[in-house]
Amino acid sequence: MENKVVHTIKNNRALVELQDNLYPTIPKYARKLHSFGKERNNNEQMYSRFKFVLIDYSKGTGENSVAVDANITSEVLAYLYCMFKKAVENGSFTYSEEKIMPQNNYVKKLLIKRAQKNSKGEILRNPWSLSCEVGTGEKAYTKEGGTYLKPNTYQKERSVYVSLSDKDMFILLQEGFSRLNSFETYYGPKLLSAAQTENEAEKQIYKVVTQSALVEFIDKTDTVYNGKEYCLIGINLVDFKNNNKFVSANLSTKVLKKVFEDFKQIGANDYEYTEEKIMPNADINGMAPVTILKFVKSNKNKQGEIRKCPWYILIEQGKAKLQEFQNGAKIMQAGTYVNESRAYIALSEKDMFSALYNTERLTRNVEFLTFCREEKKRGLRE
Repeated sequence: MENKVVHTIKNNRALVELQDNLYPTIPKYARKLHSFGKERNNNEQMYSRFKFVLIDYSKGTGENSVAVDANITSEVLAYLYCMFKKAVENGSFTYSEEKIMPQNNYVKKLLIKRAQKNSKGEILRNPWSLSCEVGTGEKAYTKEGGTYLKPNTYQKERSVYVSLSDKDMFILLQEGFSRLNSFETYYGPKLLSAAQTENEAEKQIYKVVTQSALVEFIDKTDTVYNGKEYCLIGINLVDFKNNNKFVSANLSTKVLKKVFEDFKQIGANDYEYTEEKIMPNADINGMAPVTILKFVKSNKNKQGEIRKCPWYILIEQGKAKLQEFQNGAKIMQAGTYVNESRAYIALSEKDMFSALYNTERLTRNVEFLTFCREEKKRGLRE
């Protein structure tokens, strides 16, 4: 399948082109929607990506031009589109990637920036810049199985730099997001509908692994408890630095939607959402299980330094005595809570966005299929 051009921007010295190289996965992995290489198509591993192609023809065309390209995931494209407004309001923005090709020591570096002023303090007409660089370096492995470049081994081969106005950058990202939305709207419900009839379909929506912890989001939108149906997302946390402590929590899809909307609105501000769930099955001492889930954004550490990973997901499990009101509401009695286990993970802005974006997309697909089934039962609308 050939790449499809989404949008192209040219000036007198360079060109930047966004290409659609999106592929759907198979029903077994429908919650992920995008092909991620684990499934095979005609014995070829397919990866769903967008591609930036940058060409510098300032010294001539043909053999005199310099061309580089870099792939980004669908989540990164959506993240860049989401962050555009914040970047313009704040004046600055930086996103970078460094990828080491698995087959060799080939390295690709992508840098996307917005700067309001140049080094002389002058307002820039084209505040956005895209730069892509390729080279080689010696690969090394972390304890967790990841890869990185050994210091002082990287050698640059070629690079291209393109500057863009706010208007051009917005159109580029908006066209890409529009293509992504069309792709996900078309394939999402189809794949999920097929997956719901497969017993072996995976429930995992998204996973983030860092050096210190792991978090995964699980589809529990068909949960039934005590005869009632619940539309939930499960969150599992494993804290590597705390003897691989495992904790889990469930959150309604409506709450996750709210957290996602909050994410898009809070800008550079700190943030916290806390939810406490008390289960009714108290033990002989009157202590009931309690789960506390927190989404926290803390931009600076105690020394006032900017955090690279400002987001935290924290899950705490314990017990407390219940206090019940006449209307049926239940809360923890003050001073009775006892913590039994706790784990957290620190996430970058991009990883937090990706987790929320993927769960929100899954929720939309579930709601669409539910609507279709209800309409089918009712027949045509009156």
